[in-house]
Amino acid sequence: MNSPLPATLCARQPIFDAQLNIIAYELLFRDSDSECADIHDQDSASSQVILNVFTEHPLGHLLEEKKGFINFTRELLRLPPPVTEKKIVIEILENIEVNPEMIRDVKRLKNEGYTIALDDYVFNAHHHKLLELADIIKIDVLSQSYANVSRELKALEKYNVTFLAEKIETQKDFIQCKQLGFTLFQGYFLSKPNNVKGKKIDGDQAALVRFLKVLQDSSAEFDEINTVISASPIFTYKLLRLINSAAFTFDEPINSIHKALTLLGLEKIRAWGSLLTMTEMSSKPKSLTKDALIRAKMCKSLAEASSLTDLHEDSLFMAGLLSSIDAFLDLPMEEIITLLGLPAWLEDTLIERKGSMGLILNTAIFFERAEFDNVDWNKLRHIGLQAEDVQSGYQDSICWAAALIDQLI
Repeated sequence: MNSPLPATLCARQPIFDAQLNIIAYELLFRDSDSECADIHDQDSASSQVILNVFTEHPLGHLLEEKKGFINFTRELLRLPPPVTEKKIVIEILENIEVNPEMIRDVKRLKNEGYTIALDDYVFNAHHHKLLELADIIKIDVLSQSYANVSRELKALEKYNVTFLAEKIETQKDFIQCKQLGFTLFQGYFLSKPNNVKGKKIDGDQAALVRFLKVLQDSSAEFDEINTVISASPIFTYKLLRLINSAAFTFDEPINSIHKALTLLGLEKIRAWGSLLTMTEMSSKPKSLTKDALIRAKMCKSLAEASSLTDLHEDSLFMAGLLSSIDAFLDLPMEEIITLLGLPAWLEDTLIERKGSMGLILNTAIFFERAEFDNVDWNKLRHIGLQAEDVQSGYQDSICWAAALIDQLI
């Protein structure tokens, strides 16, 4: 890809309701030329950088018809918003001074129909006028005790606002926040295993694990894979439905696993069969499967765009898929690797993040979390990847996964 470096990098973070449905995304971004990833630092995050998001990125693809939470600097509060009130929620940064001029600007936006959220809010009795204008209050639950969070909620309960818990790290935190009275939730708790000491895999899961183990066995050949998939009517149906979807472009319908194996090859069938198995193993929300798809596709896209000739694209796709299997099974990754007898190269990639495969997997994970400064941009450049390759790979993967997800669940 030889087009100019994009002015802005952009990723998204889901916002869930209490039933773990995604109701919005927060858009997180930075200037690709900046060394600072903290959009809250108004000295490095100019309003122009934020405005670039609306001109350079297809928000419809990133937001998937949901609203986007956008951090507004003080300068942006003064300007006419670049997007209709139907598409965004205005997040007022916690370090903006609350004064009469600021209140006037927020009131104007509120009257225009925009939803107002207060980011990382800490209660202040002098903020009465601002709190009356707010629709959503976001509270950082990671940086303080739950006793303190409870006091904050108590002080704010007289206002007509929705409480959003942000920076939720674990599913235990999610449950605790629900009990405290939060109704919206943000964080990466779904992508982490809910490790329960001494947890045993039940009978249904054990059968699926055996199925997955065969799929991951590098010594398993064509006939064995064909037999194990064909023996399950539900997997045969789901896999053929998937293969005949828009994700693949065959001239004629594929009506047997044998034919699918012949046309796609063992590696692709292993990958898609593994994903279907993972979704059957777990009652986790649909969004976790979509995230696994996005990560897998992004890994594959970066492998395709790199200058390396020894990177196997299907192997990167598989690594991306399996990098979240611990969240599906609620087991430590090390235990799953032993359970499935995964090959050494997968262990090196998933656990150690070794070599170019580990670099690409890390890039996909850091980028999806908007941890832009954790991406090793220097090493990426050494394998022929620029910031624009990562950004376009991320956006393309979101579109691809959105078109595919209904075929899987």
